[in-house]
Amino acid sequence: MENLTDQEIIDNILKGGKTRNEVAMYLLKNWNGFGIKLAKKYHLTSEQQKDVYTDAIVKFISQVDQGQFKGESKLSSYFFSILNNRCVDVLRSASSNKNKATQELHEYTLVERKAFELIEQKDLSDQVKLVIQQMGDNCKKVLLDWGFYGYDMTEIANRQNLSNAESARSIKYKCMKKLRALLAEKNLKNE
Repeated sequence: MENLTDQEIIDNILKGGKTRNEVAMYLLKNWNGFGIKLAKKYHLTSEQQKDVYTDAIVKFISQVDQGQFKGESKLSSYFFSILNNRCVDVLRSASSNKNKATQELHEYTLVERKAFELIEQKDLSDQVKLVIQQMGDNCKKVLLDWGFYGYDMTEIANRQNLSNAESARSIKYKCMKKLRALLAEKNLKNE
């Protein structure tokens, strides 16, 4: 993807699935200068800069997907304001002992919110990847299609040759349960 217009970015986000993933990669690559600029302004560490940048991309895509972007500015300006706010949030949380603010995920089930929480914890991400690799092809494909590529259950059912979206949802649920159990077991062994 080269030099997408604002409308092309919006359209590709709204398409979901692999197209949304490609736009996310495009934004990570092409808008990185904003993250570097603000990291210098706010004296963020390299790790903080990476975290706020990826968090801002996720929040930006979510807001565009939910129709919160009204077109009153350029998309890059809109993203810059999200990124700037995330930088300020990091500074505030670093200067106080309060818990880090978290994004509410009303549109997801409790199981899905727990999955996002697991995946977002940086110290567990390597363990999650390793455990998913060990879970078998069926779970691996369904979890990656759902959690990484953003396919909906109907798309996953078609991609995995399942009978319907409910079958995909059932497999995802069982795999998430298995993933949590394996991670808990792995953490017990490490303690």
